[in-house]
Amino acid sequence: MDKKKKEKPVFCWHYTETVPDHVFLNNEVVFVCVGTDRSTGDCLGPLVGDMLQAKGIPNVYGTIDQPVHAMNIEEVLDVVVRNHPEACVIGIDANLGKAKDIGKIAFWDKALEPGTGVGKDLPHVGQYAITGVVNVIGFMEHKVLSNTRLSLVWSLAESIVSFIEQAFPYVIRDMAAATSEAQMFFSRRASKSKQGGYFYD
Repeated sequence: MDKKKKEKPVFCWHYTETVPDHVFLNNEVVFVCVGTDRSTGDCLGPLVGDMLQAKGIPNVYGTIDQPVHAMNIEEVLDVVVRNHPEACVIGIDANLGKAKDIGKIAFWDKALEPGTGVGKDLPHVGQYAITGVVNVIGFMEHKVLSNTRLSLVWSLAESIVSFIEQAFPYVIRDMAAATSEAQMFFSRRASKSKQGGYFYD
């Protein structure tokens, strides 16, 4: 019987290395940063979202204050499809892997599959994915994520943002645009009652 061929990323780098020299020529890009600040290891996506927004980059869904997680991901993806029907959507999330791969970042030519490392079955995100290995997989994954060092996650986030800045230069040129659809969406949600756990896992 043939073994399933292991998928490989388009490119991969360690956060201490120079980011890959690659430029994408898409008309519109949306970044869906998945995760939660309730777990140190799982806050990579929201931290990247915060850093992108701080640079004025538009179309960012998922930040520390307004995360995209298991409880709201379907609603957020519906909004993305409705507001950005022709966009290139990139999912960003933390990942668990082998000890030797901790600190590595990968760009994948496939949709992000959030939650797989902790046994969750969540909707796939986008056409491309960026993942960062924050800790080891194989035993008590939720606890492993909770005990991940923030300094590592922060360094991974900074490297991912550096990659995005050089890979999507037109995004930086257009960053003076008015409030993005993502910010409008979360602003509307924040104005409503948070009862029911919308912002919580």
